[in-house]
Amino acid sequence: MKTITVVAELTYNEKLMHGDGKNEKKWFENAILMDNKGLLLHDNEVTGDTIGTVNITQILEPWNELDQEGE
Repeated sequence: MKTITVVAELTYNEKLMHGDGKNEKKWFENAILMDNKGLLLHDNEVTGDTIGTVNITQILEPWNELDQEGE
C-alpha cells in the first residue's frame, strides 16, 4: 500500500451538508472531515449520495518516484 501527499480542495453544498447550525457544522467537521485529519469519501447510504468534489491542486511526491518503486 502506497501513500502520497497531496494538497486538495473540497467543493460541497454547505446548505445541504450542514446548514447554518453550530451542531450541524460540528457534525460535518467530526464525521466528514474526520476532526480535520482527513476526508471521508465513503457514503453508507444505499443511494450513493455525493458529498462534494475533491480537486487535487498539488502532488507533493512526484509520480516518477512512484513508478520506480515497482521496478
